[in-house]
Amino acid sequence: MTPSSRLVFSIASAKSIPKELRQFNNPPKKKPVLSIPNTNTMKTASGRNVTSTAKPSSKAIKATKAPVKATPKAKPLSAAAKAKAKEKAAAAKAKGKENAKKAKEKEKAKAKAKRLKEKEKEKAAKAKEKAKKEPVSRKWTEDQKKAAALQRQSRSEGAKDRMYRSVEDWEGNSDTDGSVDSGAMEEDVCFECGKLTTNDDPLAIIMCDICASEIHLACLGLEMIPRKGYSCPRCKEDEYAFGDLKYDVYKPDRYNLGSRNITRESNFPIPKKNKNTPNVEYVYSPSRPLEEAWKECVEKGFMSVSRVFDAQTMIKLTHGALTNVTKSGRSAEKWEGALQEIESSIGGNIVTNIIDRNGRFDMRLPDFVIEQLGIKEKLQPILETLATIMGNPKPVIRTQNVVFVPVGSHAQEWHIDDQPSKMHRYFTILIHLNPVDEMCGGTELYHKQMKKGDMVRNRPGDAFIFNGSMLHRGQANEGQTHRLFYYASFACRADANIAV
Repeated sequence: MTPSSRLVFSIASAKSIPKELRQFNNPPKKKPVLSIPNTNTMKTASGRNVTSTAKPSSKAIKATKAPVKATPKAKPLSAAAKAKAKEKAAAAKAKGKENAKKAKEKEKAKAKAKRLKEKEKEKAAKAKEKAKKEPVSRKWTEDQKKAAALQRQSRSEGAKDRMYRSVEDWEGNSDTDGSVDSGAMEEDVCFECGKLTTNDDPLAIIMCDICASEIHLACLGLEMIPRKGYSCPRCKEDEYAFGDLKYDVYKPDRYNLGSRNITRESNFPIPKKNKNTPNVEYVYSPSRPLEEAWKECVEKGFMSVSRVFDAQTMIKLTHGALTNVTKSGRSAEKWEGALQEIESSIGGNIVTNIIDRNGRFDMRLPDFVIEQLGIKEKLQPILETLATIMGNPKPVIRTQNVVFVPVGSHAQEWHIDDQPSKMHRYFTILIHLNPVDEMCGGTELYHKQMKKGDMVRNRPGDAFIFNGSMLHRGQANEGQTHRLFYYASFACRADANIAV
């Protein structure tokens, strides 16, 4: 058989083989698997790159064949477990807050201790510096010991004389304690609107550098406290009105005949200022508008009302001059002012309207002065308000005086202006007519029900009104100017204090 015939036979035989048996004669070939060898490239000492082939480790093969486990789902928490977890979180939060608070307090205490330590260091340094400058102290002499003992004794007596005893044993403040205040009158008030400042923001209140009065910034139209010093409107008004006035009283002792020059000596000398004279401080009691002050009067029986007299009224009362003109046009009487009236009285002239009450001079005001100055009209709102609680007969003004309290005068005895009564039948009205410093005294009173007292020194033009049955006295004048004030009694019955 030739090769060509063999080829034909094999093709023909192959076609004649059934399809089912044909696959056993030609089994399917497997696809080749390509394997990527693990190669590492290294550099030799000469700088050539050498590639090495390494077989994978058995651990790597096992890691690739290990089945991946599915993460189990978390079981839902029960209500009790949730509540417990919530409580635990709340407790942790509270503990965190407490720890933060303790840490903050600890920091504050630490800072405070540091400040105190710094202050002590500064104090010690100052004391050391002072000790270097000052000479070594010597032993006290006998005279110095006696003076110190007397000073301690006077202090202890002054402390006993305070207002904290029972009414039976109490005798009042000592004359040297002119600024003693035990709090009968409400003091934490705005000097403009009269409302309380106790619970107000300190940054919303300003204090006057001259009279130490408290005033709301809003009442002054200010938004913030000025950086420089501040003087209140009332102090500026007083400086403008009274700054150039003198309140001296002279006695014309000697006259140079044939000459216009008159030698005048002061009968009530005012202390002269020198280098050792302390600075004058004007500290006034708080006064309020009538609406606010009336609440205190109903409760305690006294009140301070602001801006009752204007400056011109006060100057006319102290310095004059007013003239009473008749219908025909002639001058009948002349009012030269309270100071001139005092001069006339001590100069030997006959003055019928002045009474000397142990160094204090009461001057009855003439009717034409009261009428021309319109004093009754200025007091009318106060009088109408007082009349609502005074009953019958209808109360009227019984006395109108100007009182002159010279420098060096002593304190009055404790007294009352009216008989003790449960009813409001008598009220005393006092209005200062000139600026007075803190040593010029004022009116001291004692409230029996409250068992408290107070020392009241009002600003010029402000009225202090109190029940006539209240125990009170005028304090000594140890200041640098005479004290003048308007005095009036408003009562339902006749007044025994009317000047004759």
